[in-house]
Amino acid sequence: FHWKYPHGKSGLDPAYLVPRGELFRRYCVPSVQSQTSRDFEWLVLFHPDTPPVHYEFLHGTATVILARNLRQASKIIARDHLRPGCILSTRMDNDDCIAPDFIAATRKTADQELAKHSVWSRDFVVTPQRGAVASINDRVWRPQFRRSPSYISLLWNERPGKAWRSPLHVHHGNHRYRLVRVDHEGPLWLSMIHGQNLRRRWKPDPLDKDLATAAMYFPALKAT
Repeated sequence: FHWKYPHGKSGLDPAYLVPRGELFRRYCVPSVQSQTSRDFEWLVLFHPDTPPVHYEFLHGTATVILARNLRQASKIIARDHLRPGCILSTRMDNDDCIAPDFIAATRKTADQELAKHSVWSRDFVVTPQRGAVASINDRVWRPQFRRSPSYISLLWNERPGKAWRSPLHVHHGNHRYRLVRVDHEGPLWLSMIHGQNLRRRWKPDPLDKDLATAAMYFPALKAT
């Protein structure tokens, strides 16, 4: 969540921490709280030096994990939070937003795939290919279709001597896992363009839609 990121800037710098924290509270947290399926545990990762004001409000909503890097966070998760059997895990950033049925649709897809094979079949990746991208500055959004978006979920089958793997360990666009597509009509994820974040990839389009209309898929946008 708040660690060092490219260009040598610190994730603990208030210039980064404060605006990202606002996006996190305004869009990310409500989108997780609005999930129609509650059969999951949300783990939110923070650097230990992050001021508590940025995560104390998560009590009752998420489990906060304080770690200095992803390797340390992975060890804590494997030690304290993994349960026997199959583990379905998803990674999202602090400025991401998901649709209310994201978890339900992902879980349904994974269960259907497991029913076709043995529980001890090879691990696979569940990918919700339909999503959206929104520009906060321009107040518009557009549907997106990506073969393997960053919102992948990895189904890991427990085996003796096999180390836990999750989207924390693999890159969504460069992995060898089999892809299982989520069959869903509407967008399940929303990438937020704000400030300079992803700005170079964004070009206005006459077909862009008013941001307010995205609330039908992402209720967290209603207050925007």
